Amino acid sequence: MRSHAVRASLAATMLAAAGCSRTALTVDDAVVSADTRELHCRASVEREPFMFFRSSLPGVPVEFRLDGRPVAAARTESDGFARAVVPYAAPRRPRIEARASVLGRSLTARGNIHTWRRDRTIVAVDIDNTLAKTKLEDLLFERDGEDDESTPLRGSRKVMETIAADCEIIYVTARPRFLLDTTRVWLADEDFPFAPVMTSDGIRQAMRRREYKLDRIAALQQEWPHLLIGIGNSPSDHEAYARSGLLTVLVNQKKVHRRVPRTIYLRTWRDLAEFWRANRALLTDPSRLRAALADDTIDGLLDHSARQEDDD
Repeated sequence: MRSHAVRASLAATMLAAAGCSRTALTVDDAVVSADTRELHCRASVEREPFMFFRSSLPGVPVEFRLDGRPVAAARTESDGFARAVVPYAAPRRPRIEARASVLGRSLTARGNIHTWRRDRTIVAVDIDNTLAKTKLEDLLFERDGEDDESTPLRGSRKVMETIAADCEIIYVTARPRFLLDTTRVWLADEDFPFAPVMTSDGIRQAMRRREYKLDRIAALQQEWPHLLIGIGNSPSDHEAYARSGLLTVLVNQKKVHRRVPRTIYLRTWRDLAEFWRANRALLTDPSRLRAALADDTIDGLLDHSARQEDDD
């Protein structure tokens, strides 16, 4: 009883503090397939007490809706997340809506429901300095909810359209969660393929990018074992993808003739387009690609002619 009273007191204190700062509600994107029977819904409520450092709000009632109809209700837990699992039948509008009220202020947020085919390769794609040139420090301090700091890298949009036509894709970024809606809007405004967006849960997780991506990829692979390719640019991307058993494709690289197992170094997105074209048959065959990754024959099967000369 005492622990319940302590938690209730803590929740009341944090809710009262929320009245002095902005409060945000966000909803995860969901991925389903033709055989999906249950939909996992997750939403977070957090407040911003100082700049971009946010605090979770436990004990907030959250209602989940499909097609405008309530399907589940849950309270945010100690981490600020409300979770629910509901029977799934494809809605007319493929969106999850969440509603909450904090100190009389009504909050509404939406996440997208994406339908994947289980016979296609899945590609995880980083955003910052992979798809776009980003001033992340400036973006973290944006107050208007818009991303004016990111510019698509030349060729990235067109190549992603090609990959999305062949495979399922998911954007896995270490951006903190309060940039989730901002990131969705930026991707749509820049005409990148419509796909799920996964962010870190907060600043602390964002600062541990490798561990965050390892955890997210592992969770995805349990349900979607055809997640076999990762596209990124940084050492943390490389470590997360490689340790997850993915074929790792690193773009925007100066030294491209390094020999690292299951890793492709490319200078530009144009080079990635050529690499994809040369290896499309293998990359889009998940059974064959998985076998080649498992028995370490992948490097001998790939056409590496897209690599340019190293910069001096």
